[in-house]
Amino acid sequence: CVPTFIILSIHLYHKLSYLSICYIELSKKGCAQVYLVLDCSVSMEEEITLSDGTTTTKMQVERQIATNIVNSLLDGTKNVYVGLVVFTGEVYRKTSLTNDRNLLLNAINGNIEFNDYYYTNIKAALEKAYDSYANNIKETSNRYMFLLSDGLPTSDGDESHTLYTAITQEEIDENNRKLQLIADNTKNTAQAILREDIKLYSVFAMGDSDESDKELINYIFNDFQEYSENNTFREVDTIENVTKELIEEFTKYVKDSIEITS
Repeated sequence: CVPTFIILSIHLYHKLSYLSICYIELSKKGCAQVYLVLDCSVSMEEEITLSDGTTTTKMQVERQIATNIVNSLLDGTKNVYVGLVVFTGEVYRKTSLTNDRNLLLNAINGNIEFNDYYYTNIKAALEKAYDSYANNIKETSNRYMFLLSDGLPTSDGDESHTLYTAITQEEIDENNRKLQLIADNTKNTAQAILREDIKLYSVFAMGDSDESDKELINYIFNDFQEYSENNTFREVDTIENVTKELIEEFTKYVKDSIEITS
């Protein structure tokens, strides 16, 4: 008999609560635990024009991407478990690990309410996902994070690193100093996660960003030679370019690690 972890959790969306029980096998080949970590900051509400000429928001595209990932991961399997963490300057777990497709899709497409939309705390989001795995034992767990964002982390939870409107060169330099500290702390968190044998798959839509921002994102998420086997980094021009092929790549990455139970 394979030992299991039992998750008894309350899932919150549309201001209603749903109680679910999930049994997670204590076996590396027995299951995969996947957290989708999604940026919901104010920039995700920006309108964009898609290649077919239709207008939508980055957030709506992100919801569709998350929907496609959930469907792809759960199709034909019973032993892949998915959870959802959303973040701005605040972070919360929208669903715990589950293989209940309807629950996940309702959560993805439900209301997301934050008090602080104006910062992007990726560090706290990664920490929240890490704390949410059912089995966090390095030797026996199979853990993945899919991180999707459209820009730099602008918060790490340290009030002394808070960014303010900058007009003078001195103020600009001070914000840049804080951004580097935030980048260092976010990188350290990502590195700690990779060290725990968690596979981090990061996708950044950076087409509108300047080169210095792109360099900083690469410094945080793509400079891990020691842990390169656990780290995948993808930069796309627009969030629309998170294609079916990219989602299939991530799905294969997850499913190849387990013995599929259908």
